[in-house]
Amino acid sequence: MDAPTQTEGYSKPSRPSRPSRPTKREPRKPKFQPMKFVDCNTDKPRIFTQCYKCDVPLLIQTHHDGSEPVEHRVQCPSCNHTAFIAMTPKVDQVIVLQG
Repeated sequence: MDAPTQTEGYSKPSRPSRPSRPTKREPRKPKFQPMKFVDCNTDKPRIFTQCYKCDVPLLIQTHHDGSEPVEHRVQCPSCNHTAFIAMTPKVDQVIVLQG
């Protein structure tokens, strides 16, 4: 009796499929946004910060007239993304600072 060739009678047993492993991602470094509040005791406090997206230094001038603070999404003049979220009654001006 001849032994069957590899293609005739034998086939590799199929293995059960494994669930795919998630790829290991490097953890994201937390991004911090530097802020400095100036003239807090006046009716026109200022915030020195930088845009969250493009890191351009900004000066945000606000106005407190005694009304309730509202959430303002301050747009960056350079990249037009939300640069900062301010809880204030009014945002007067956003100025890009030159380095």
